[in-house]
Amino acid sequence: MQEDLVLTYAISSKSSLGYNGTVQTLRLKQPGNSWNTVNWWGSALYINADPVSWFGLTLRGEYIGNKDGWITNTVGSDAYDIGNVFEATLSANFRIDNLTIIPEFRVDNGKNAAFYKNSTDLTRSTGSFILAATYHF
Repeated sequence: MQEDLVLTYAISSKSSLGYNGTVQTLRLKQPGNSWNTVNWWGSALYINADPVSWFGLTLRGEYIGNKDGWITNTVGSDAYDIGNVFEATLSANFRIDNLTIIPEFRVDNGKNAAFYKNSTDLTRSTGSFILAATYHF
């Protein structure tokens, strides 16, 4: 079972706050017909500012609680608990008519080493950059 809550609040015509929270609970059948209940949850806060019509910024901070170790890295034969994770993302929106160009920078930091530093070594934190574009008709 999973519950999800989304809230938004317009501070002004040029800025807003958003919240997204989710909780997932699973009942897993164990060997010998016993049952185990595990859960994880996530909570994210969004701060949006659109100072001019062609440009906007969004800052998102998110925490994922994984005390039961349900979220795991299952690459290869070495599955392990990724632990709790905090991430921060900064996105820009450049609007040109119906086209929006979105560069985004994200930093993740986990309790346990869960991110690949190279093909063999893991680290507790990582940064990434993506570039997206959307077009609406």
